[in-house]
Amino acid sequence: RINNFFSDSNGINMLRIDNLEIILKDKVLLAVEYFHLNAGEKAAVTGNNDSGKTLFLKAIHGEYTNYKGSIFIKEKSNIFYKKRKQTIFIDQTPKVLDSESIWKNITLPLPDLSSRMKQKIVQFCEVSGLSSELNLKAKEVSNSNLKMLEFIRAVIQLPYLILIDDFDAYFDPVKRKVALEILDYAANNGSSLIVTSKQKIEECRLNYRIQKGKLVQI
Repeated sequence: RINNFFSDSNGINMLRIDNLEIILKDKVLLAVEYFHLNAGEKAAVTGNNDSGKTLFLKAIHGEYTNYKGSIFIKEKSNIFYKKRKQTIFIDQTPKVLDSESIWKNITLPLPDLSSRMKQKIVQFCEVSGLSSELNLKAKEVSNSNLKMLEFIRAVIQLPYLILIDDFDAYFDPVKRKVALEILDYAANNGSSLIVTSKQKIEECRLNYRIQKGKLVQI
């Protein structure tokens, strides 16, 4: 089991979305009347590929801006935090340096690693099956393991928000369980998580479904 360094931060408002309308081709693709998330909470959003769930994450991340309504992260505009890299968005395409090692790709955002954090990364790599591949170049590793690399890299940064698109497309049931355990480390240390999927994720306390162009809690 993965141990945590810091105390739980539940109760602190991390994300506040009100009266959001995501626009695509001059039409409202997705309407979100209300979506609030506290620090340390995990939410899953289910929907079809064309339902707007990816654009929902991109809007929160500040990458998609064609919308009406408000998105605030810790009481500031989501664009403010995108510039400061306090939200991390993971989509289907791994973001890695192909010619660099797995270890280099994981630790790239944190050049001054403490021995304690190095130990934590090693622990993540052991439970995820990456420990034997740390010296391999990213281009020599499977997509599933590259995705695990991205999860580890995200959680060690403890950003305000981790946004993961199509979570259920990456892993078999065994690796899925490990991935959720790794993500729990970030949640237990104050990061909030939103994942999209095609099916409900029981491990997330909050589950939503996109239904007839609206986000509804289930």
